[in-house]
Amino acid sequence: MAKGRDRSPRRVALMLPTDLASGRAILRGVAAYTEERRCAWISRVGQARAGTLRELIAWKPGGIIAKIYDDKTARAVSRLRIPLVNTTNIASLPLPRVAVDDVAAGRLAAQHFLERGFTNFAYVGFAQQHSPQSRQTAFIAELRKNRFEPHVYSRFDLLPFRRGETWGAVDPRFRQWLLALPKPVALFAYHDFLAWEVLQVCHATGLKIPEELALLGVDDDELFCRLAHPPLSSIAYPAERIGYEAARMLDRMMKGAQPGKPVFVAPSGVIVRQSTDVVATQDDDLARAMRHIRAHLALPISVASLLREVPVSRRTLEEKFRRTLGRSPLQEIRRMRLERARHFLSSTRMSIFEIARRCGFSTPERFAAVFRQSAGLAPRQYRAKHGSPLAE
Repeated sequence: MAKGRDRSPRRVALMLPTDLASGRAILRGVAAYTEERRCAWISRVGQARAGTLRELIAWKPGGIIAKIYDDKTARAVSRLRIPLVNTTNIASLPLPRVAVDDVAAGRLAAQHFLERGFTNFAYVGFAQQHSPQSRQTAFIAELRKNRFEPHVYSRFDLLPFRRGETWGAVDPRFRQWLLALPKPVALFAYHDFLAWEVLQVCHATGLKIPEELALLGVDDDELFCRLAHPPLSSIAYPAERIGYEAARMLDRMMKGAQPGKPVFVAPSGVIVRQSTDVVATQDDDLARAMRHIRAHLALPISVASLLREVPVSRRTLEEKFRRTLGRSPLQEIRRMRLERARHFLSSTRMSIFEIARRCGFSTPERFAAVFRQSAGLAPRQYRAKHGSPLAE
């Protein structure tokens, strides 16, 4: 419900990269907040760079929401003594912050690969001292809980990726490292742009994706991921929610309140595309059963219906699932249905009834009960926590 109108116009600088889908989505989240609260904000949009601060000072903003990628810019902006909310985890200075929960992202990536039966894992990140390490640390910790040790490559320079300069030849050390990984391997890249570097090596050397190397990024820039070959699976970056919460924090700060603790927004899930749409198995029967499940999630699926697709005994099929995935066929069907339901809840305004139908649950009540048992939240509570404020 709309609140009382803020009648004092305030100038707010939105220092966000509009060339990135995440930057535009943060802007949509800011717009959603200001429309809901009827804030009288006069905004200007531009990049967060130390060299643009002279123009920023002349404009005299009352507040700033920014994506700050380095400590030099962070120090320069903080010296302005203007209420500021940073929307990245990269700058090491303790600025007021609303950003993605990197720990949750790392865990989610590990769980995504573990659920697909992989036993070889890798992570690719950046070498900078102040680049976020919690995403990598959480990924490794989740795998170690399951007694796996991933291979790690963290030598990339972050700067060319910020500039979009990714045309050059791949570092031969990275090529050698990637080719030496045990196959099949599940590789988690710090973000989608870095995943493209992995794709480049795979195309140049003949590595098959996802059969030999399953690849997952972060940010889910939909157009960017769909242009990849094969299309890139990615952890959905909750940019609109970040923008909404950043606007809420800045609004309070401009009215004299303290910013409080940093706000970390959990990613809503993995958007599965072809680059990880695989089970790490050489077993044709199991792979065929998994493809059938994924293609028919909205329909009633039973072990009997799988056996009509896969000509083996029920006992053999059960053993194949448990040996590779650690789950029964029925448990895997439920897991895949819940994975799809989380995606619908976080990224659409589809009704609970329609989500239950599309995910193969017999009734909305059954869906709600199973979802609560798995997620610890009712479907509507999950949507309120993880959903985009502008989801349609």
